[in-house]
Amino acid sequence: AEQRAQVDTSADRERGDIVLLPTVVINERQFRGKLERSAVLDAICAGFERGAEPDLCAAGADQNDACAAGSVGAVHCASDADGLSLTGCEEISRYPFYQCACPLGRRKVTRPDGNFTCEEVNECQRATVEMPSCSCERCVCRDLPLGEFTCHEEPPSACADAGGRSGVDETPGGCWVSADGKHNACRDNIEAKKATGLKGGDPATIPATTCACPKGFSGDGVRSCVDVDEVRSIHWSPYDRVGV
Repeated sequence: AEQRAQVDTSADRERGDIVLLPTVVINERQFRGKLERSAVLDAICAGFERGAEPDLCAAGADQNDACAAGSVGAVHCASDADGLSLTGCEEISRYPFYQCACPLGRRKVTRPDGNFTCEEVNECQRATVEMPSCSCERCVCRDLPLGEFTCHEEPPSACADAGGRSGVDETPGGCWVSADGKHNACRDNIEAKKATGLKGGDPATIPATTCACPKGFSGDGVRSCVDVDEVRSIHWSPYDRVGV
């Protein structure tokens, strides 16, 4: 209505329309247009030195979700304008109510030269100690991007079924087993899976079992393992003795 009242309705229409925009001057600068409370507060608080802002700025009025998707904080940090690789955003209680930080899954580490770097955090190193679902006897953990991880319990080892059976198709893990069942070549890899996860690798890349002849035996561990002592006794000759 105010704008319509200002329209020149005379016949010659020598005067054009006049548009009045809300205007506020802050720190000798004019801000015009749609002046939201949060925008005005931003401009006012920006004029104070860090740590010297009034309580209104420190209270974070109307500054919720400073790091929400599309917010000023999230956009500014993601741009990495300072070139410090601090592309993550975290909310704080003082103006501008956010600060750039290492992205999720990384932590800020200061180097001996005084500079810092954002290093990858392996969440499995913490989870396998603090979380029961990740610290059971046969639990393995896999570290994932953005600070996430996953844990699961491996099934019972096939090597636990080692008995007095013979024959490749019937042996635990497909490995050799002696006829009397006292020796077998099946090796459970649960510890290797756990170690791989703690180093940031994928435990799924490690097979559940491997075949390796037990100590004192030689062979491929799959089809055969031969007692080394027996082999020596078969090929022993008195001329093998030193000094003869």
